[in-house]
Amino acid sequence: MQEFAMIREIPGHSLEGAIRLLNDLQWNIRVVESEGSLSVGGGHKLLFQTTSREAADAFLYGLALAYSVLPKEIFNQVKKYGEDAAG
Repeated sequence: MQEFAMIREIPGHSLEGAIRLLNDLQWNIRVVESEGSLSVGGGHKLLFQTTSREAADAFLYGLALAYSVLPKEIFNQVKKYGEDAAG
């Protein structure tokens, strides 16, 4: 059995909420499935590749969790930096 105890820190307590949070920070996350493989990209870069949906989900949840537990003022600084960099 698997349990993600920190999911309460993810907006919406869902994978969609995790991706939304990352995209609010200009990650431009996309998940592409091709020939039995899942590729998680950020912008034009490959971030993670696997054949396991669970592994791809865990990667995205973990990445989002790292940002979601930041103090609000730090999170807002990171968000502003991403927006400024994106133009």
